[in-house]
Amino acid sequence: MKTQKTTLKELCKVILTKLKNQGLVECPVSSRQLIWDELFQLVHSMVLTDEDLKNQTLEKLGAETQYSPDTELTQTQQYFVAKSIVRKSYVHGELNGFYFKETPRDVAQKILDYFMCSPHVEEVYGTDDDFRKCILFVFKNFNPKHLH
Repeated sequence: MKTQKTTLKELCKVILTKLKNQGLVECPVSSRQLIWDELFQLVHSMVLTDEDLKNQTLEKLGAETQYSPDTELTQTQQYFVAKSIVRKSYVHGELNGFYFKETPRDVAQKILDYFMCSPHVEEVYGTDDDFRKCILFVFKNFNPKHLH
């Protein structure tokens, strides 16, 4: 299954649910949708999906003159070359169909920072390390194939 923005939104829901279930975050039910939306905006700035990668590849093909129809490469070859270039720009790799602009640990830290500062979160418990470990666990074990 290819990841999309909806898949990333589900990942954000799983992160919040796991943090709540582990007793690391307390937030009112009425704020959850807002937290999910804000969390998605934050995470999407650092983590891309297969859909994002495809869109960036297509943009690169359109923007780069080296991939003009005059070259000897076929359009499929051009696409895979461009996709390879785009993928290499995400040096922190791919995990379960998500491409990281920053290390997963740095993303987890920024999520922690969000929860610490968000007016929609009532309380954050546990150590920073416990919080990061919980988020990293979700990153490593999230399986987009299990979504509906």
